[in-house]
Amino acid sequence: MWNFANKHQEEWLHIEGDYLNKHYYFHSFVYRHLAIFAWTKKIQKEMIFLDTTIAGKEDLEFVKFLNVFPRMFCDLTFLEGLNADGNKTDDHFFRNEFDLLADSLITATGVKSFSEYLDEIKTIAPKINRLFLFFDSLSPKEERKRWDRLHFFHLTVLMFLNSYGYDFQVTNDEKLKTVLTKPKKSNHLDNYFNFLNEYQLTENKQIKNLKKIAKKLPTT
Repeated sequence: MWNFANKHQEEWLHIEGDYLNKHYYFHSFVYRHLAIFAWTKKIQKEMIFLDTTIAGKEDLEFVKFLNVFPRMFCDLTFLEGLNADGNKTDDHFFRNEFDLLADSLITATGVKSFSEYLDEIKTIAPKINRLFLFFDSLSPKEERKRWDRLHFFHLTVLMFLNSYGYDFQVTNDEKLKTVLTKPKKSNHLDNYFNFLNEYQLTENKQIKNLKKIAKKLPTT
């Protein structure tokens, strides 16, 4: 996503349905996002039951982050509004449909590597065609809201890593400001924080800080 913010004008995601041939940028872009979905699903399935009566705040927030990741691609109203047409899936996914995408990478011992993904692309492609369609020609310049979903997902992953990752994975305030504004500032930031509030994540220390940074951004 850092690279995409700088190189989106090169239109390397514009492959117009040519999904079975070698397009390194497109396929690595799709794979890396799909791998997050796969690891998220695998962790959720293998997680030991969490007793909320004794779990700490950080434990509960960890679970909430995992639940929010896929919902950012499935929840319609947080970007489209309450009057959105739920039968259209151009820019979002049905929850059960999205849940199946990760299975194409999950193995008994982990998640398939990028090379395995490429080797098996003819078998995997039909299973994740909707994901290909979502990423194909995606651009921050378009009127569709695909980029906004991806942008907010990126921010949420950064907040997750700032909360639970290694010290070298932390994104500082100056870089967060860059993510929020490059290549553009989303018009749906308030909706994003309202969405996180529904999952009781706005009390997370890192998200509180992100919200504070966002409030200081220019209005235009």
